[in-house]
Amino acid sequence: MPGGTRVVCVGLDAALADLVGEGAQSALAALDMASALDRLVICADDLVGDDNAWVQPVRGTLGRELTLYCHPDAFLAPRAAAGPPVAVWDCPGPANVGFPAAAGDFSRTRAEVFLHHHLLVIRDLVRRELDPSLVPAGLAEAFAAAWAIGVDGRLCGAGLPGYPLAERRRRFSRLFSQAGILMPEHWTIFQEIWDGVAPGQRDVARLARRLPRL
Repeated sequence: MPGGTRVVCVGLDAALADLVGEGAQSALAALDMASALDRLVICADDLVGDDNAWVQPVRGTLGRELTLYCHPDAFLAPRAAAGPPVAVWDCPGPANVGFPAAAGDFSRTRAEVFLHHHLLVIRDLVRRELDPSLVPAGLAEAFAAAWAIGVDGRLCGAGLPGYPLAERRRRFSRLFSQAGILMPEHWTIFQEIWDGVAPGQRDVARLARRLPRL
């Protein structure tokens, strides 16, 4: 894409890769990131969980090239789960295990939510508004969950696709209820982060310290 980001999809068949690439270009434009990166590689891998992802910069590119690793299920319509129901405190695995990712199973809605969420996190990294190296190891999981809440709160406020409030509340409950009883104070913290009352990394870290210790 001249003057913008070149998106390359790895680990997907050609038709599905084209759909995901188009979705990524649309999300980059919506997030004002069309010229923030020279190249974005979306690598579909066996990462557990269809909404998880991690980012790796390409060495020697000064942050202009990034690889986003994820599971192909992030872009597919969910299939009915087989077997017993998963407990609310357990982390479900990918829903489409054993099924090859194909363009016919593409879900534009799921892809848009996934891409907008994770590309906004990438924007935070590129703009130096988020620096994971400054987060103490013992706080990393709680901070990541708290930052994700703020990401989706910002997307919602901008009218862009993201994980909705009810879904974020469910994930928050599932994660932190493992460490103790969630009190009204904890839900107040959740809402403050969602509403952008504490937008900066230092503020989010301060609030994350007040959540149940994971």
